[in-house]
Amino acid sequence: VSLMRGARVVAGLDGSALHLAAFCNPGTAVVSFETRNYPNQYVIERLMGLEGYHFDARGEIDLAEARRVLKSILDQHQG
Repeated sequence: VSLMRGARVVAGLDGSALHLAAFCNPGTAVVSFETRNYPNQYVIERLMGLEGYHFDARGEIDLAEARRVLKSILDQHQG
């Protein structure tokens, strides 16, 4: 929980581990690679004031686009 509280950016596959984002501070970027179509992560992000970024991981991911977006997110949240 303390790691999440201090994080500026967290990323992972959708599911219970990424639900720990509920302990992040408002404004934290949460990058979710989604393998299913459930609203849980969106709800956590809205309730906690988090910045959600979602990639559809049910098929092939456009790695060039993912790198571009992730670099942009990391650049915005450096500090």
